[in-house]
Amino acid sequence: MGKYQRKRQARWDARNLVTISTHVTREQAAQFRRACSSLGATPYSTLRKFVLSCHDATAPGEQQHIKECS
Repeated sequence: MGKYQRKRQARWDARNLVTISTHVTREQAAQFRRACSSLGATPYSTLRKFVLSCHDATAPGEQQHIKECS
């Protein structure tokens, strides 16, 4: 990928993407990484799937869906 394309991609990312984060203890983070590893997944992919599975949960009839996700 050339330099021009990366700058364009970086601008698109800045306009359209955000990072969601949280704080957990080091032990909780290590335990989560181990659990993901045992499933053959990365922490990133696991969290991303969770967030995307809950993205419709803001509709009034979807409150049960939030409980299922958590």
